[in-house]
Amino acid sequence: MSDKQVSKTNGTPPALPEDRKAAVAYGLEQFQVMAHDRDNAISENHQLRADIAGYKIALEAMQTQLANADSRVAEMTLIRDQATARAIKWEVLWRSVKAQLNAFQIPSEPHIAEPDDDA
Repeated sequence: MSDKQVSKTNGTPPALPEDRKAAVAYGLEQFQVMAHDRDNAISENHQLRADIAGYKIALEAMQTQLANADSRVAEMTLIRDQATARAIKWEVLWRSVKAQLNAFQIPSEPHIAEPDDDA
C-alpha cells in the first residue's frame, strides 16, 4: 500500500464540494429552527396544561358555589311554601268567620256606640 492510498482510506476525508457544504449548513440551520420551535411548543404545552389545571380548580369552586346556591334556593322555596300554607290557613279561618257573620246577619264593620248625653 502506498502512502496515497492510506491517506485516502484512513486519513482525513476529502473536502466537500460547496453545494454539499451548503446543503449540510442548510440542514443544520433547519434542524436548529425546528428544535427551537419544538422547545417553544413544549414550553407552551406546559403553560397551557398549568392554565387548564387552574381553570379546573376555578370550575370546581364555581360548581361548589352553584350547588350551594341551588341548596339555598331550595331552602328558601321550602320556607316560602310553608309561609304560604300558613297564610292560606289564616285566610280560610277569616273567610269562615266572615261566612258565619254573614249567616247570622252580623255586620262586618265595627259597631261604634254613641256616647250617652247624660254623662
